[in-house]
Amino acid sequence: MLFARTWVRAPQALGYWLGLGQTRAFERGADIIFLRHGTPRGTATLLERQLRYLRRVFTLVPLSEVAASIGAARSPGRRRRAAIVFDDGLRSNVRVAYPILRTLGIPATFFVCPGLIEERRWLWTHEARRRLQFAAPSLREDLARELGAPVGPEAFVEWMKKLPFPRRTRVEATLRHATAAFAPSEADHEAFDLAGWDELRRLDPAIVAVGSHTMTHPILPSMSAGEIEAELRDSRHMIEAKLARPVEFFSYPNGDVDERTLAGVRRHYRAAVICNAETPVERYLMRDVHLPRGVLSLAWTLNHP
Repeated sequence: MLFARTWVRAPQALGYWLGLGQTRAFERGADIIFLRHGTPRGTATLLERQLRYLRRVFTLVPLSEVAASIGAARSPGRRRRAAIVFDDGLRSNVRVAYPILRTLGIPATFFVCPGLIEERRWLWTHEARRRLQFAAPSLREDLARELGAPVGPEAFVEWMKKLPFPRRTRVEATLRHATAAFAPSEADHEAFDLAGWDELRRLDPAIVAVGSHTMTHPILPSMSAGEIEAELRDSRHMIEAKLARPVEFFSYPNGDVDERTLAGVRRHYRAAVICNAETPVERYLMRDVHLPRGVLSLAWTLNHP
């Protein structure tokens, strides 16, 4: 059935891609923010095709313009606008996505975690997932039994996301100890290494704005009020000190927010984006949507939201 639906939709999606049959609903839609994470070398051609299509059907603008227009009436005749953001500050965004953005003249925002950059660490979710995949099935079963966690790597990481911050860090330590022989492969480094400060300094500020994604990518509601404040405040200060450029925007790790987090973001930033949530349209809860992987999938999704 899924194959049949795909077969039927493909010609129509191709028509959208070619600029045929674009719906009026699409033209009337609100401004939209597209989100990507990693952009490994193998996705470069696809990413360029998608960005060229977005440039054709939207006016692509900096995130600041979308934020500034929240709550304002749309001018008659103005094209629908879109902004592009990249979460996590991965090196692949600098090496693969940035040259394409620069060539096409498309603005974007890279959200980075300065504490992890300083320590040359991966996001904890990436490290935990790879260590669990490295572990033998019997070891994963032993860890799950000891910790009261699910056995599968993906379910295990999702379980970790729901833990109070102190317990999550203890689980991370247990996992590192149990998988001490783990060594990242070249593919792992390409997928999960973060961009360094020198690489970020070389980004043209006319193309890429840099925002905060917290210091260390924690699940903010799992932390104490003081820890939340430090993640929000210190990340902005460190990025500004290291890059000598203003940091006005924030992205919520994992799309998780509570009242304490929202209050802190309002104190320290001009606006913020959030994924994985249906939220009211307001400047500190601007919803971003994942950019579909396929070219035709993108064309279909935009015309059938």
